[in-house]
Amino acid sequence: MSLAGKNLVFTGTLSTDRKKATAMAVAAGAKVTGDVSGTTTHLVAGPGAGSKVAKAESKGVTIWTEDDFLAAVGGSGGGGTAAAPKAKAAGKRKPEEAATATTAKKSKGKAPAAPAAASSSKGKSLAGKVLVFTGTLSTDRKKATRMAETAGAKVTGAVSGTTTHLVAGPGAGSKVAAAEAKGVTIWTEDDFLASLGGD
Repeated sequence: MSLAGKNLVFTGTLSTDRKKATAMAVAAGAKVTGDVSGTTTHLVAGPGAGSKVAKAESKGVTIWTEDDFLAAVGGSGGGGTAAAPKAKAAGKRKPEEAATATTAKKSKGKAPAAPAAASSSKGKSLAGKVLVFTGTLSTDRKKATRMAETAGAKVTGAVSGTTTHLVAGPGAGSKVAAAEAKGVTIWTEDDFLASLGGD
């Protein structure tokens, strides 16, 4: 099973019901606990994740997004009622990975991926969109802003009535609640990068 021997902790807001996510993890062979400890191997962090992220980082625990978790569970081929959403999540992720891989190849390596993403979005894939970034992103914030603007988006510092998308990484705070209240679409960093590479 894909998660055999793993010790998981969930934190933040997940689109999958927490009990269901726990059941999926257990079915895939993992143990799920409520707090980060010395035995924790992975922290699954959704928007609004708090102190557990810092605790996990200090202990060298691997931090996953919900998409990472669903992809790992989907790859186990485990049975049961959780199989349908698992398959969906895994299938959903493949085109994003393919787009990212193509982008990386074009740019001769990982570091200069930004110019490749920018060149692949000549069609202004984010034209008319107003984005806000929050939380910890693996992409440098200035670089992400530049990539979004090259794709035609406007980037602001706070969620407002004109905001169309909030890109939320682990440790995202009150901006997530503000975005939800205004009906703003909330993206993970993977969603944002896929939107750049997909045009």
